[in-house]
Amino acid sequence: MFSREFEVESKAELRRDPVIGRWVIISPQRAARPQEFDTRPRRIRHGPCPFCPGNESLTPPAILAKHGPPESSGEGPWKVRVIPNKYPALVDCQDMSINSGIYCGRSAIGCHEVLIETPRHVQSLSELKQDEVRDVLDVLILRLGMLKTDKRLQYAMVFKNVGPTAGASIEHTHSQIMATPIIPDVVEAELAGARSFFESHQGCIYCRIIEEEMLIRERVVTLSPHFVVICPFASRFPFETWLLPREHTWRFEEMGKDCRVEFLVVLQETIERLEKALPGTGYNLILHNAPLRDEVPFYHWHIELLPSTSRPAGFEWGRGIHINSVFPEFAAQTLRDPRFGSVD
Repeated sequence: MFSREFEVESKAELRRDPVIGRWVIISPQRAARPQEFDTRPRRIRHGPCPFCPGNESLTPPAILAKHGPPESSGEGPWKVRVIPNKYPALVDCQDMSINSGIYCGRSAIGCHEVLIETPRHVQSLSELKQDEVRDVLDVLILRLGMLKTDKRLQYAMVFKNVGPTAGASIEHTHSQIMATPIIPDVVEAELAGARSFFESHQGCIYCRIIEEEMLIRERVVTLSPHFVVICPFASRFPFETWLLPREHTWRFEEMGKDCRVEFLVVLQETIERLEKALPGTGYNLILHNAPLRDEVPFYHWHIELLPSTSRPAGFEWGRGIHINSVFPEFAAQTLRDPRFGSVD
């Protein structure tokens, strides 16, 4: 047992499982979230939207914002805002190690932020105009660059929860950024697998996946000059979808400006296809990126879209093996349907 005392209300910790090395964040602050211990199906909160203009007092002050043209009264209205999460899982505190016998951990230092993508009250990134989504990308890349300067942090995860079944409680379209002092387990596993393939085959496993998928075509959803969208061969979830750059590159924020417009078009179209094929279904969008400062030439950034059509149950938790009721070949064929988007 730990002999030290806890200030439960003010501290968060990263603890490591001594058997398999899995990291867990213990964050009592999160218990204050609305619906945190509500066993009923999660619902979107009603009342004033804290992300709409005029309600800025309902959120912490902005860390970063992009504004429109200046007005006579001063700064123009905001177009994109980055704010601290009101109920952060990670906190800016002193970094302390925790060691007791076989147990180890550390303070859960880091950043947990919300990127409000537009002042307009819309529910999906697919509803944003091209200039709006371009502003979102510009702000995101700028913020990732800022986080890279904090030597305490190793990884910044960018993700979206869309819809109550995917964990969202506010419908106004937004993303989250969580920067941690560790590299998450899933990313560590991806890096290890990519490094192993690179060392044994002198190439990138993701580039090889792209080559295979473009040759077979049955799991390809969209193919553009610089990007490909696929339903992966070993999809864990029905209609799981990946977006990958066709050119080998391991760091998302170093995407060339000539590719950014194309990337945004492909991303919005992919989201629209999923939303039309699975109406009312929530989903999670996760950016798999290189660590903040490490040079990992064997890696390949990509985006995963995971519809929340079902929840993991006993077998998935007990064995770590997902049961998927939809072949990815069928999912890709469905998403290619002209009714759900333009034909490439």
